[in-house]
Amino acid sequence: MEIQKIEDTVILRNSWRKVFLEGRSLIPFQQHIYLDRSFTITILYSEPEVIRSSSINNTQSLWFPSKINITIPRNGEIIILSPRSTTTV
Repeated sequence: MEIQKIEDTVILRNSWRKVFLEGRSLIPFQQHIYLDRSFTITILYSEPEVIRSSSINNTQSLWFPSKINITIPRNGEIIILSPRSTTTV
């Protein structure tokens, strides 16, 4: 696993995946999964939300991305999966 910091972004990378994290919160905002040279799945994370609880690891909050869009290439088309819809481009 390779870890790289560029400005306010932390990038985690191995031979088949690259994950981009916001530098301060370490919340992911983008991920690329490389299945072969021509097939890459892209995942975009957005709209961070928080759960406030004193029972989560003795902290007051847990942040997570509430919206996830997944882009999958298929037969020359791109399929975009999002929480409420599926789009073919």
